[in-house]
Amino acid sequence: MKLLEKLYREQYNDKVRMVYRRAGGAYNADDVIQEAFTRALQYEDSFNGETMEDLNKWFDCILRRSLYDFKRSEIKQGITQEELKEEDPD
Repeated sequence: MKLLEKLYREQYNDKVRMVYRRAGGAYNADDVIQEAFTRALQYEDSFNGETMEDLNKWFDCILRRSLYDFKRSEIKQGITQEELKEEDPD
Protein backbone atom coordinates (compact mmCIF):
# COMPACT_ATOMS: atom_id res chain seq x y z
CA MET A 1 0.00 0.00 0.00
CA LYS A 2 1.65 3.17 -1.21
CA LEU A 3 -0.19 5.48 1.19
CA LEU A 4 0.89 3.44 4.22
CA GLU A 5 4.49 3.57 3.05
CA LYS A 6 4.17 7.34 2.65
CA LEU A 7 2.66 7.64 6.13
CA TYR A 8 5.57 5.66 7.57
CA ARG A 9 8.19 7.80 5.85
CA GLU A 10 6.60 11.16 6.53
CA GLN A 11 4.95 10.76 9.93
CA TYR A 12 6.80 8.07 11.87
CA ASN A 13 8.52 10.56 14.17
CA ASP A 14 5.29 12.52 14.68
CA LYS A 15 3.51 9.32 15.68
CA VAL A 16 6.30 8.46 18.14
CA ARG A 17 6.00 11.91 19.72
CA MET A 18 2.24 11.46 19.87
CA VAL A 19 2.48 8.37 22.12
CA TYR A 20 5.80 9.16 23.85
CA ARG A 21 4.39 10.18 27.23
CA ARG A 22 1.66 7.54 27.41
CA ALA A 23 4.07 4.78 26.40
CA GLY A 24 6.63 5.75 29.03
CA GLY A 25 9.49 6.96 26.87
CA ALA A 26 11.05 6.90 23.44
CA TYR A 27 11.90 3.19 23.33
CA ASN A 28 8.42 2.13 24.35
CA ALA A 29 6.83 4.62 21.96
CA ASP A 30 8.96 3.23 19.14
CA ASP A 31 7.81 -0.30 20.00
CA VAL A 32 4.15 0.77 20.03
CA ILE A 33 4.48 2.52 16.65
CA GLN A 34 6.23 -0.46 15.10
CA GLU A 35 3.48 -2.74 16.38
CA ALA A 36 0.84 -0.41 14.95
CA PHE A 37 2.50 -0.42 11.53
CA THR A 38 2.78 -4.21 11.66
CA ARG A 39 -0.95 -4.44 12.39
CA ALA A 40 -1.70 -1.92 9.65
CA LEU A 41 0.15 -4.08 7.14
CA GLN A 42 -1.65 -7.15 8.40
CA TYR A 43 -5.08 -5.52 8.06
CA GLU A 44 -4.47 -3.23 5.09
CA ASP A 45 -7.35 -4.87 3.23
CA SER A 46 -9.74 -3.30 5.74
CA PHE A 47 -8.68 0.21 4.72
CA ASN A 48 -11.18 1.55 2.21
CA GLY A 49 -10.30 5.23 2.14
CA GLU A 50 -8.53 7.09 -0.60
CA THR A 51 -6.76 10.05 0.97
CA MET A 52 -3.93 10.51 3.41
CA GLU A 53 -6.44 11.98 5.87
CA ASP A 54 -8.52 8.79 5.64
CA LEU A 55 -5.39 6.73 6.21
CA ASN A 56 -4.39 8.81 9.24
CA LYS A 57 -7.79 8.26 10.86
CA TRP A 58 -7.65 4.53 10.15
CA PHE A 59 -4.06 4.23 11.35
CA ASP A 60 -4.68 6.27 14.50
CA CYS A 61 -7.39 3.77 15.51
CA ILE A 62 -4.85 0.98 15.13
CA LEU A 63 -2.27 3.04 17.00
CA ARG A 64 -4.61 3.70 19.93
CA ARG A 65 -5.39 -0.01 20.18
CA SER A 66 -1.68 -0.90 20.02
CA LEU A 67 -0.95 1.56 22.82
CA TYR A 68 -3.83 0.20 24.89
CA ASP A 69 -2.56 -3.37 24.42
CA PHE A 70 0.97 -2.28 25.36
CA LYS A 71 -0.23 -0.63 28.57
CA ARG A 72 -2.41 -3.63 29.41
CA SER A 73 0.61 -5.88 28.98
CA GLU A 74 2.65 -3.66 31.32
CA ILE A 75 -0.07 -3.86 33.96
CA LYS A 76 -0.29 -7.65 33.70
CA GLN A 77 3.48 -7.88 34.14
CA GLY A 78 3.37 -5.57 37.15
CA ILE A 79 5.57 -2.98 35.45
CA THR A 80 3.21 -0.11 36.15
CA GLN A 81 0.56 0.75 38.69
CA GLU A 82 -1.25 3.05 36.28
CA GLU A 83 -4.94 2.37 35.91
CA LEU A 84 -6.08 1.52 32.44
CA LYS A 85 -9.32 2.82 31.04
CA GLU A 86 -10.89 1.44 27.91
CA GLU A 87 -10.01 3.52 24.88
CA ASP A 88 -12.76 4.85 22.67
CA PRO A 89 -12.93 2.45 19.70
CA ASP A 90 -13.37 5.32 17.26
